[in-house]
Amino acid sequence: MMLRIENCGKKYEKNWIFRGISSTFSSPERIAILGPNGSGKSTFVKLLSGYLSPDEGTMHFPVSSEKMYNQISMAAPWIDLVEDLTLAELLKFHAGFRPFVLSLSQNDVLEISGLKYASSKQVRHFSSGMKQRLKLTLAILTQSEMLILDEPCANLDRNSIIWYQETLNKFLLDRLLFVASNHQQDETFLCTRKIEIKRI
Repeated sequence: MMLRIENCGKKYEKNWIFRGISSTFSSPERIAILGPNGSGKSTFVKLLSGYLSPDEGTMHFPVSSEKMYNQISMAAPWIDLVEDLTLAELLKFHAGFRPFVLSLSQNDVLEISGLKYASSKQVRHFSSGMKQRLKLTLAILTQSEMLILDEPCANLDRNSIIWYQETLNKFLLDRLLFVASNHQQDETFLCTRKIEIKRI
């Protein structure tokens, strides 16, 4: 997987969030996207995923932007879960669209998530920490070429942070990884390259 961006910028209305970002990323790089709240990290992540288009500059994806969804798995605060389904139903629904890494079964994924005790519970009744763990489970364990995690440790207690680190370390494989963070070492522990997003 290779992704190239040239002189990219994004604005809301007349206000630029960031401008002039150019770089090339390729597997198996592990990149931290750093910056304070409101600096545009989540907006930059949306550009990387193809969810948004830049207002200036160019994004070069390895496939058409319409097909990028098949190359990416992602966890972010602004991504919603299907909360009317139970956990078991949600995993079955998800597996119908995207396979899991290493041919993991739905039961394997339940075990790895640490949420098997809640398999028959509707996701709407999960705590914020359980929902975050589920988002991370789906992102990390879904087969993809690129993995994007936006503030992955939000709402996680210490035990869940350890689970996140162990799960990511085991199942990242050779994917291109982006982690957006407010300079949290717990979140970016695997990253060897940093990009600072600064307010204009």
